[in-house]
Amino acid sequence: MVSAFLCFSYIPLSYHSTWVHVAQGQALLEHGLFYSLDATQPLASSVPYYETSWLSNLTLYGLSLTYQGEPLSWAVSICLMLTCLMLARMAWNLSKRYTVVVFSVAAFLGLVWFQLGIASPAMFGILFFVGLIWLLQSFAKQDNLTIWQYVAVLSLMIVWVNFDASVIFGVLYLISLALGEIIDSLVETRGSFNKTFNRKSVRSRVWLAELAVLATLCSPLGLSFWHLAVSSGNTSLWASFGGYRPVLLGSILGGSFAISLATYATLIRLSSAKISATEIISVLVFAVLLVFNQALILWFAPVVLLPIIGHWVAILGVGTPEEKAPELKPGEEPQPLRFAYTLVCALLLWIGFALSPISIPVLGGKPREFTKIYAPSTPHVAANYLQANPTYQLVFAPADWSDWLSFAGPQGTQMFATSRFHLLPKQAQFDYDILSRGARRWEEVADRYGIQTIMIDKSRQRGMLASAKDASDNWSVALEDDSILVLKRRAS
Repeated sequence: MVSAFLCFSYIPLSYHSTWVHVAQGQALLEHGLFYSLDATQPLASSVPYYETSWLSNLTLYGLSLTYQGEPLSWAVSICLMLTCLMLARMAWNLSKRYTVVVFSVAAFLGLVWFQLGIASPAMFGILFFVGLIWLLQSFAKQDNLTIWQYVAVLSLMIVWVNFDASVIFGVLYLISLALGEIIDSLVETRGSFNKTFNRKSVRSRVWLAELAVLATLCSPLGLSFWHLAVSSGNTSLWASFGGYRPVLLGSILGGSFAISLATYATLIRLSSAKISATEIISVLVFAVLLVFNQALILWFAPVVLLPIIGHWVAILGVGTPEEKAPELKPGEEPQPLRFAYTLVCALLLWIGFALSPISIPVLGGKPREFTKIYAPSTPHVAANYLQANPTYQLVFAPADWSDWLSFAGPQGTQMFATSRFHLLPKQAQFDYDILSRGARRWEEVADRYGIQTIMIDKSRQRGMLASAKDASDNWSVALEDDSILVLKRRAS
């Protein structure tokens, strides 16, 4: 785990998505929690904006203020490490084997690889989600829960709803568990609703789901959270998670999804363990969500991995009962615990901390170079151009580049579109597509919006690159290198 933490600590910080949340956090600090505008897209000013991750955005903005934003990378590594530790603990509880623990962590990282290095509210969301599953596993065999267990789940959900709108997945998970418990009980009681709802196990799971729904009201949005959850359009929760982006089975992510589902289906066919409706419903719910939005594999991964481990243990007999202390002979004293193991573990933890960038504020040392903190594909050249040639009129660039440029560019830089593309009016989304592809009317669209600067990613916008060569005399090439072409409108 120490070596894994070191690897996480040196993952370059992605420019995608991170900086729109940093900018929004700054806007919230300046204008208050009920600020109702997207701070990164002036074209979205006519679309109502609802802040669903205010605490995450404020946290990310605070972390970006020191050490050239490197604390954002620290936050990613810490959240990822804590998530993996909880998954490892749950895998150990199911199997009592280190190989299974390693497999579970590796499989999880393999499924969510696309999120590594992105500092966003989702990194807090998945931490809370796995924490919820860990809490539920710790009292899974209890029929009657204590008041403190209810308080623990309620507290987690209240904090979660203020950090990220992904709390909706925690609510769905708890509802799936409650529904599965009801179905399992109905089967056991041969359809008796009276006996089913008098069971303590059923009532406790239903109460947990009700408390989770109640917890979602404890945020600045209040009831508006559920209005966003059931609505459609630019401002819905579904749109904030990426909207309709079906998983493609031919992609790496789609292949991982298909393999995990096929593995689960095979194992439940061969397993001798009891197959509960609770397990099947939760896996199916998150699998269906993933089919319509590939980004939701982040939430599907832990839901499907733990049942896979449970059935794997049942088939291969990997799990072993806890070892009992050896019986002592008359007059024999028990062997003392070896403190050396504790010292070695503490030493390894200290070595891991000392070698990671997180130790810099404590132990001192030279911070990492700017270029090593951020991913190699970060558009530094574009940001440097804007710093040298500031403009307070609209700038067009690829949406993911604009996330970084809205932060690294001079104050007041106005980007056409960022990764919060879904908040733009439909006409602006359509026009962004025209400009991005370099379609026939791209100059007319640029004139209509008064765009003064156009930045082209040569590797991804070949259509626009070809159109730029045939641009009218209204445009001139301001900068060109192997990765970027910058067009600037000539002064009239």
